[in-house]
Amino acid sequence: MAIQITYNLHIFRLQEDENILSITHEQEQPAYKLEYHYTNYVKNQNALPKKVYVIREDDVDAFYYVMFLPEEY
Repeated sequence: MAIQITYNLHIFRLQEDENILSITHEQEQPAYKLEYHYTNYVKNQNALPKKVYVIREDDVDAFYYVMFLPEEY
């Protein structure tokens, strides 16, 4: 199961494989890519986040965004 969220020029990909949950954040301008991998992830239909909070941090930069999983927000 994969979920993709596109916001402006930002793309968030959540991928569930075996026992690993991978979250990738990419943007086009400027080119940027960051990956998070959670190992020993228990495959569970309810475990993959149904919601991701994306917040623009105007205090830092007009193009600076932060992504939070529900338990982090």
